[in-house]
Amino acid sequence: MHSNGDGNIDSYWELFVDGAVIDTLRGGAQLRLHHPVPQEVVLECDRPWEGNTSACFTVLKDGNRFRMYYRGSGYDAQRQKATHPQVTCVAESTDGIRWERPSLGVYTFRGTRRNNIVWMGKESHNFAPFLDTNPHRSPNARYKALGGVQETGLIGFYSEDGIRWQKI
Repeated sequence: MHSNGDGNIDSYWELFVDGAVIDTLRGGAQLRLHHPVPQEVVLECDRPWEGNTSACFTVLKDGNRFRMYYRGSGYDAQRQKATHPQVTCVAESTDGIRWERPSLGVYTFRGTRRNNIVWMGKESHNFAPFLDTNPHRSPNARYKALGGVQETGLIGFYSEDGIRWQKI
């Protein structure tokens, strides 16, 4: 909760990382940095289209399902060259711990459509999806994303199902 300046509390979330939105701490309350604790691995990026430099993971909760979007990319350090075009992949989970890669059939990678690729191209470098909760948004744009690289700038995307994306 956050005061909007006139003493009223608004109902949006705030991340408390400093004193910017905290006037006072009382009753033993304190800001404390908790260090990450290593746990089990939930997804190994070991598919040919994922490659050895997968990154940019985004996890969304949509109803009773979690979706993890991430960049698949590979790099050959000896040749100092990418091993394949960057792709955006998705994995799904009902508990946020056990993840499955759905075989989507949307894009062909090295002769097969049996993969979990939802976008292929430069924009996969930093593809960042989110759920549009605006009640006035178009029904076919429930999911939105931004992606791009320096040459193209940021490009907007939309999707009804979070799998089949179109550029805005």
